[in-house]
Amino acid sequence: ELGRCHGADTISSTDDHVDRARFATRSIPTYVGLRDVSEDNRMNSFATYAACTFAAVASGCGLGWEKEVYRREPAAMVAQAVAQDAVTVGWVLPLTLACTWGIHRGSKTARMVRLGCLAYFAYTYVLACTLLSRNELFLLYVAAYSTASFALWGELQQVNASRCKKFFTAKGRWSASKLLQKAVAAYELLISIGTGMAWLKEEITMLSGLDGSFLSQQSTTALPVQAFDLGIIIPLHLFGAIQLLRGKQVGFLIASVFLGLSSTLFVAIASMAFLMHRRGVEPHEDKAYIVLPCIASVGVLLTVCWFNGKTKSKKEV
Repeated sequence: ELGRCHGADTISSTDDHVDRARFATRSIPTYVGLRDVSEDNRMNSFATYAACTFAAVASGCGLGWEKEVYRREPAAMVAQAVAQDAVTVGWVLPLTLACTWGIHRGSKTARMVRLGCLAYFAYTYVLACTLLSRNELFLLYVAAYSTASFALWGELQQVNASRCKKFFTAKGRWSASKLLQKAVAAYELLISIGTGMAWLKEEITMLSGLDGSFLSQQSTTALPVQAFDLGIIIPLHLFGAIQLLRGKQVGFLIASVFLGLSSTLFVAIASMAFLMHRRGVEPHEDKAYIVLPCIASVGVLLTVCWFNGKTKSKKEV
């Protein structure tokens, strides 16, 4: 009698372990490069909403009280700041919230696009802290870039590069096309090399003793944008483009984040050039208001193509 009871307890204990293992497997779903898809990570979701809130308040104040907030800035910097505030409120914030909603519905593409949006917030507001003159919104800038950086880091912790490549090369996705992969890599190379040459030109102009036109329009002689671009952004994109051409896993990941960033940041840069032209404070590149919107349009088009299509096979989800 005792033996039978003990055997029943053993069987019951084994079944209990099996049920727990099955529950654990169901509660942590994985898919193409990112874990925890069916429901957004709570901390990442909270940080994303916080970053959106801080960015909305900061950009709204910049648009509503332009003369008060940017009173210490030269005319060219005011035009750039206002244009970026408008793009943040009118484009990046809705896109980020839409991606978050899509993640809650289990969208794989939405999470990848949101990586680029979070990179936009982190990049934009860390530069606002270092490039703009001190104003009443400084603490909001700090809060926006810190929460966006936290959310971005949390998202990147969930990335599996090998599964990311499987997702973007799966049958039924446009990104599986070798032609599109080469086009995205070429775009990354073009943007990286072009931006690097522009910043190096300004540095050479300054070292030669001439009055750099870019520096003369800034409220500070520091170069935080050039420092970030030359030190981090450009090398990372060059590396990603080369790896994408070689078909490496990390190349697909960097390209996805780069395209998400390009669909937001380059739209803001194009808007800056256009508003500076409208206000008559355009830089020495008088055709920038034409060239930059074209570059931004190409970036948005490649982004739509890259994230378009559906994975037909369910094995990779």
